[in-house]
Amino acid sequence: MSVNSIANGSIALQTLSTSLQDQKNQLDQAQQGLQQSLSAGDIKGAQKAYDTLSKLIQNGPGGKNNAFGGNKTLQKDFAALGDALKSGDANSAQKAFAQFTQDVQSAQQARQQSGGQVDNDGDHDNSGVSGPGLYA
Repeated sequence: MSVNSIANGSIALQTLSTSLQDQKNQLDQAQQGLQQSLSAGDIKGAQKAYDTLSKLIQNGPGGKNNAFGGNKTLQKDFAALGDALKSGDANSAQKAFAQFTQDVQSAQQARQQSGGQVDNDGDHDNSGVSGPGLYA
C-alpha cells in the first residue's frame, strides 16, 4: 500500500468522523429544542423541533428504513410522539417524549453492555441488527 493510499484513507476517516460528530451534535440540539418546547408547553415549537429531528434521523446513516438502528420500540415511541404533537395534546406529547427518552437510554445501555449488539427484534437473543442507532 502506498503512502498516498494511507494518507487518503486517513483523511477519509477523519472526514467521516467529523461528519458523524456533526450529525450527533445536530441530533442532540434538535432533541434539546424539542424538550425545551415541550417543557414550555409550546406545541408549535415542539412540532418544528420534531420535524427537524425526524429529517435528521431519516438522512442519517441508518436512513428512513433503519431509523434508530432498526429498534422497533424507538420507532414506535417516535411515531407516538409525532401523533401526540399533531393532535396538539401537550400532556400526551410530554409523556411520549419521556417514554422515548427513557427507551433511548435503555437502548444505549443495552448496546454498551452487549458490546454493540442490540436486541432490536424483541426476541431477547441479541440477534437484531447492530446499527448505530440514535445518539450512538
